[in-house]
Amino acid sequence: MPYFNAPVNYTPTTYPQYYLPDKKMRNGVRTAGAAIIGGIVGMSGYYLPIKKSFFVNEAFNVYKNKKMEQIQNLKQAAVNLTGFTTNLSQNDRIFLNNLGVSPDINSITDKAKVLEEEITDINSVKNIKKYFADNFVSFKKNAHLMDNTAYEAMRNLKWNGFKWGSALCAAFGVGVCMLSANKRQ
Repeated sequence: MPYFNAPVNYTPTTYPQYYLPDKKMRNGVRTAGAAIIGGIVGMSGYYLPIKKSFFVNEAFNVYKNKKMEQIQNLKQAAVNLTGFTTNLSQNDRIFLNNLGVSPDINSITDKAKVLEEEITDINSVKNIKKYFADNFVSFKKNAHLMDNTAYEAMRNLKWNGFKWGSALCAAFGVGVCMLSANKRQ
């Protein structure tokens, strides 16, 4: 009689057999885990401090892109005026009204030239960059003081820090895992 309480019809196959993965699979799981943990740690890059020069350049780029988009919309409205129908769509009329432009070719081309000068004239560019540089500290401390351009620039910089931080730390985690796997063998 055995000294332990096992079922009478005990065979080794009646209890579950656990699958033990091979070494390559375990290393792959460790590598994936290290990449995930490294990526999560790197996500703190969102909270890295933002330098003034980076903010000024990013804010000017956002400002420039908005002006270029307005110029493209003005060109499209001018094309619609000179086309076969010579009728502006409702969206074009609203856009022109928001810019304070009358729906005729001369005023549209004049406004497009003015907008283009704002982003190409050296003095205008200096003034815009000076505005963002002077208000950087107040924008950083009080988010409610930001205009849309400054908010978008700050958001872009923070998300770039988030992306780069998570990517670099994930790569670092994979590298450390691979080095430690080589030492174990």
